[in-house]
Amino acid sequence: MHLTATRAAAREDAISVARRAVELGVTLIDTAHMYGWGANE
Repeated sequence: MHLTATRAAAREDAISVARRAVELGVTLIDTAHMYGWGANE
């Protein structure tokens, strides 16, 4: 899943998705530099 950070609202949505995933028990979030031109790092 690509989480964008190009618009402020999209960035906030992406952060919410990541936080919810952790709440649900996700323990690995792959933030490879190639995703989102480094914005996911």
